[in-house]
Amino acid sequence: MPTSNNSANSLSKLIEETGFDIIGHRIRLARISKNLSIRDLAEESGVSKNTLMRVERGLSSHPSTIKQILKTLKLKPADFLVEGEAPANSKPFSVQRNSDLVWYDMQTFLGDGSDSPLTKAEREAAMDCSQKIPFSCLKSRMPGGVFNPNFIELHQETPVRSHRGEEFVLVLEGQVRVRVGQTVHELEKHESMAFYAAEVHSYEPIGEVRPVVLLSIILDPYPREQVKPAQNSRYRK
Repeated sequence: MPTSNNSANSLSKLIEETGFDIIGHRIRLARISKNLSIRDLAEESGVSKNTLMRVERGLSSHPSTIKQILKTLKLKPADFLVEGEAPANSKPFSVQRNSDLVWYDMQTFLGDGSDSPLTKAEREAAMDCSQKIPFSCLKSRMPGGVFNPNFIELHQETPVRSHRGEEFVLVLEGQVRVRVGQTVHELEKHESMAFYAAEVHSYEPIGEVRPVVLLSIILDPYPREQVKPAQNSRYRK
């Protein structure tokens, strides 16, 4: 009985101090870290899909529902309190180091593990207007998250492409001309723009600096669903 009371007290403290929005977000992260879909967790916990979706969205939920979900995920309320440890198998951060940089050809990159990195010679050849566009998929992203950051080195204009989600691009070095649909925007160093990536778009280096270096961040609403790219599109996990 004391154990049950302690658990109830911990759950009440969790709800009072953390709030349903943070609880829901941490439950989602714990579910993703265990490679469970909403359907999987619903079947294992006995909690309906609609209720689980409400919980993960941070809407008010009955304490018994939270308790059942945590029990299924093999977590304790204390794990979610500020002073508690992070849930097992999950990290609240992801770091990219210079030694982690691996470059690919943006035009052929699939992100499914089958891609061959560019050699140093291939990357350098891009300076001579080769057809390859050096691209590095950064590791500083959360598993199953929607935030997808990448470096792009431009020596020539890219082919037009389109893909799902939103894209944010920041110029780190040089100047770039960005075409989105029928509109054209010229950006200088440290300038940025965002656009719906389903619109056909391309990048073209302008000015004298080569390579033009871009930070491209894609916000993908369906990160766990992989799709085969069309010839004029790209999808990166």
